[in-house]
Parts: sequence; structure tokens; C-alpha cells
Amino acid sequence: KLSTVHVFNRVVSINEINQMRHFPGSVPVGLVGFWPLNGVAPELDFSQRNNHGTVTGAVYRPGADAPINGWFEVPTPQMCV
Repeated sequence: KLSTVHVFNRVVSINEINQMRHFPGSVPVGLVGFWPLNGVAPELDFSQRNNHGTVTGAVYRPGADAPINGWFEVPTPQMCV
């Protein structure tokens, strides 16, 4: 399943990838687009670039949400810069 989409204008490190797995949206450097894919239209871009859009062709199954417990787990991560 796809739970979030991050698009960067640079290569991200393995440490940054691991951080994003646990804390989606927490790596802002070079972030071009960030969509949590909440299943609401339009899907909002949280990268502050306003690339909002609509997902088509997807099927939402209640109870089959991606394995992320909210936006951030406790404790809040240190930001990679």
C-alpha cells in the first residue's frame, strides 16, 4: 500500500529515508511535494508548494489504512538538514 508520497529535487540519504518511514514529512530540504494520501479530494500538498490534486482509480478500504500511527510518533524527531 501507498500511504504517503514524497518528491525531492535531490538524492535523499538512507538515513533520511528511514526517518521518513517513521516520521512522514520530516525531511524538508529539497522537498518538492508531500502528499499523505488521506483519501479526501483534493489531496493536499503539505510541502507548501500547493501542488494539490485528486487521486483517481484508487479504492479506499476502511480498516486497511497504512501502518503509520498518525503523522508523527512520539517523540518528535530531529529534523535532517
